[in-house]
Amino acid sequence: MDPTLVSLASVALGGVIGITGTIATTAMQGAREERRHRRELAAQFALAEWKHAHEAIKDMGGAAGSLDLHLIRMTKILQLIETGELTSEKLIELNAESRQLFEALRAAEQE
Repeated sequence: MDPTLVSLASVALGGVIGITGTIATTAMQGAREERRHRRELAAQFALAEWKHAHEAIKDMGGAAGSLDLHLIRMTKILQLIETGELTSEKLIELNAESRQLFEALRAAEQE
């Protein structure tokens, strides 16, 4: 085989491998950035929801639930939004699940 052709083929193959690696790395970084952004949004929304709930029931002597419960709920809501699966039925299910978790934690604290 002609050494010039071998050199050209090697350069072309190296370029394809390099470009493929760059594209893969960029895609992975983008996915990581999206997950990080989603976590930040969930934390911000959960904190705002927790503060609002805490203020709303403070004078009534109730409990707003812990911040982590709100964070779990907001994370799940954002996942449903991202996948296009957020419906009123899913939200009702999520609220029921959150309520059950709240009640379980409340019962555990009273033991």
